[in-house]
Amino acid sequence: MKVQAEKGDNLIFSQIVTGRSHTCAVDMDRNLWCWGRNDRGQIVAKSPTKAFRFPTRIVGASAVSKVALGDVFTCWTQGVNISCLGDPKIGNPQRSSVEGRAPARMGP
Repeated sequence: MKVQAEKGDNLIFSQIVTGRSHTCAVDMDRNLWCWGRNDRGQIVAKSPTKAFRFPTRIVGASAVSKVALGDVFTCWTQGVNISCLGDPKIGNPQRSSVEGRAPARMGP
């Protein structure tokens, strides 16, 4: 599926996942992109931007194989590791992370 990015580039996604208030997708190079609400840091941690209208590349999310979204969190797998962004107090499986930090990594 093609989606237009903010700079006018067309992105082609192999996987798209929707949450309650945000959407994420994996491009053909296996990079993760997200857009929608960001009020709990589910797209970009500690960002003053409360919503992203266009796909925003998630820093550090490359070689992504699977994506899962909750109400206010985003998680993805890279090999045997799982990383998450968002609010750990509201249903986030990565409860040991601190809200607003860079993606919290789980795994070996």
